[in-house]
Amino acid sequence: MQYFAWILGVLQGDFGTSLANQLPVAELMRARLLNTLVLAGISLAITVPLSILVGTIAARYRDSWFDRALVAVTTIISGIPEFVIGILLVSIVLFLKLTAIPPVSTLDPTRTIWEQSSMLILPVVTLVLTAVPLLSRMVRSTVVEQLDAEYIVMGRLNGLPTRDLVLRQALPNAFPPLIQSVALVTRYLVAGVVMVEVVFGFPGMGTALIDSVALRDLPTVQFVALALAAVIVAANILADIFATLATPKLRTAIA
Repeated sequence: MQYFAWILGVLQGDFGTSLANQLPVAELMRARLLNTLVLAGISLAITVPLSILVGTIAARYRDSWFDRALVAVTTIISGIPEFVIGILLVSIVLFLKLTAIPPVSTLDPTRTIWEQSSMLILPVVTLVLTAVPLLSRMVRSTVVEQLDAEYIVMGRLNGLPTRDLVLRQALPNAFPPLIQSVALVTRYLVAGVVMVEVVFGFPGMGTALIDSVALRDLPTVQFVALALAAVIVAANILADIFATLATPKLRTAIA
């Protein structure tokens, strides 16, 4: 009954009261939710174009030394947890005494996150390093599949430059599956942001989840789980919409 009462409250915009602070959960989590969305958004904005660039080059020069190196490096990095990469980055910053890069992302609540952008450097780099290997391999396999298609073979026989075939033919036709891959990486980032925030002490939804679990603050735990799930669902819906719009047959059928 408590769960259904909470669901009814959520539908009315009432997410409950924090058991630890005796304040409305929505009020407590508003700033943290924004911080997490900014962190994940910046990471995704860097990950997508970088992965497309690296994956396309690897597909273009398939079986070359760059392709082999990419597969080897991405396989190794993919096996390293986010918190290990974060700790390694902090160690490098401290060892090299890079004072311009804060090793801990403790934000001043009286200032906006954009005024403290240096605090985002290490968390963003950590998330990008964990996401790029995954997405770049997806880009590579998708573009390779397109490069083996008959229309690309005919283009080569007709003497079209390889660069034009890759950039104007193969890559645009690879966009629909790549959009779905971006949605998958978004889910990966949302899951990884929890651990990354804990490592760097970043005041977002991840640290809120860990703290609320330790304090047995059930309303806060429910809000964080609901918010993260809503982000994943929204990413999937947007991916389906954009993938449909990027597919000529489906776009024509809808029209």
